Amino acid sequence: GDKTTDDLRSKSATDFDKAYVDAQVKEHQTVLTTIDGPLLSNAKDSDVKGYLNTIRPKIAEHLKHAQKLQSDLAK
Repeated sequence: GDKTTDDLRSKSATDFDKAYVDAQVKEHQTVLTTIDGPLLSNAKDSDVKGYLNTIRPKIAEHLKHAQKLQSDLAK
């Protein structure tokens, strides 16, 4: 929360963009890892499994987009 916000506030525009995208990549990777690991393997309810399988590709797409931004910003 607050530490990330403070870190971002103290950065220049380019550094801010990089830090923001890095945070997005990290968060999306964490969510995917959590879905692929404990959530899907422990989901007994078909509605829950269905929901996880519905949101997973969207999160993966966001991650791919964030990673592309990340590599563009690194140039």
